[in-house]
Amino acid sequence: MEKAAETALDKLVDILRLSPRYLFLPLLLISAFALFAPADWLDVLGIRSLVADYKPWVGGTFLVSIAFVLVSLGHAVYSWSWGSITSNRRKTEQLDRMKEKLDNLTNDEKDRLGGFIRSGTRVQYFYQTDVVALGLASPGGVFHITRRWFAHLL
Repeated sequence: MEKAAETALDKLVDILRLSPRYLFLPLLLISAFALFAPADWLDVLGIRSLVADYKPWVGGTFLVSIAFVLVSLGHAVYSWSWGSITSNRRKTEQLDRMKEKLDNLTNDEKDRLGGFIRSGTRVQYFYQTDVVALGLASPGGVFHITRRWFAHLL
């Protein structure tokens, strides 16, 4: 019996650790049921007098919950729509910068990048003193992998 109480308490603590965003929808549903359910249903559950005594609190819970749920839905829709627009714009700008950079490569840089194609790998190792490889490591180019050797991913 004691073990079951501890398990129930652990579950309650886990529920309370959730983000408030996940708690408002159940609160909305429960308070809406308490406010708008037929009196017979509340009698069957034995909560009619409880709801009648605390109706202002249940109503306040309903209003606050519906406000949070609507704001959360609005934020999700806004984030999805605006995020996809800005993400596509950023991707296009990044591709344009990369194409421009590839169009303006020097012969030494082309030689370094050709190693990726010749070896058929995604990793090439260069010395940290290799100035050409350092130039390719600028934003939008190849990436550093380790400190000891100057490795790049393409």
